[in-house]
Amino acid sequence: VLMDWHMPGIDGLETTRRIRRNETGDNPMVIIATTASATSGDREACLDAGMNDYLAKPISLTDLGDMISKWGSEPSGAESTGSINDATIDQLVADLGDRSVVATVISTFLDELTRHRTVIHEALGDDDHVTISRSAHTLKSTALMLGATDLAQNCAALEMASRTTTADPGELQTLAAELDVMADSAATSLTDRRERLLTDNQ
Repeated sequence: VLMDWHMPGIDGLETTRRIRRNETGDNPMVIIATTASATSGDREACLDAGMNDYLAKPISLTDLGDMISKWGSEPSGAESTGSINDATIDQLVADLGDRSVVATVISTFLDELTRHRTVIHEALGDDDHVTISRSAHTLKSTALMLGATDLAQNCAALEMASRTTTADPGELQTLAAELDVMADSAATSLTDRRERLLTDNQ
C-alpha cells in the first residue's frame, strides 16, 4: 500500500495505526508512506505509526522501483543458497563494486545479529516492547539488504506484534523462537557466502 500522509479526515498515520490494530495472520501488509513533507523526523513518525518505509514526493520511477524491489516478493527463478537470495548479494556486489566490502558488511551484520538476538530475549523477560520493536526493525533492514528474506519477514512480524499495547506475550515468545531458527540458518548461509566472496577476491 502506498499511503499518503496528508489526507482529509483521517490522515495516513492514523489509518495505518488502525490497519495494524486489526491485522491478523503471519503476513502483515506492507505500507509505504508517501508525502511531500520531508522534514527531520518524518520518517521516524511513519515508522512509529506502523509503516514499513517512507518515500518523499516527488517520487521518481527509480525510487518507486527500488521500494517495490525492497519490499516485494522475490522474483520467480531467483537463485538462493540456504536461507538467502544469492541474486540480492550479487546486486550488492555490483552496486558497491568490491567483494571485500560486501564481505565486511556481512561480518558486521552477523555480529549485530548475535547482539540483537540477546537484546530481544532480555527485553522479552523485561516486557520491554519498545526495545524488541527497535531491534527487530534494525535487523529487518539489513537482512533484506543481504537477501535473508525469511529472517526479514520474521523480524517484520515481531516488530509489528511488539508495537501494540496489548501484545500477546505468547505470540512474542513464539516469534522470538522462530527468529532464532531463521537467524541460525541465515548466519550459516551468509558465513558461507562471505567466505566465497573473500576467496573470489583473491
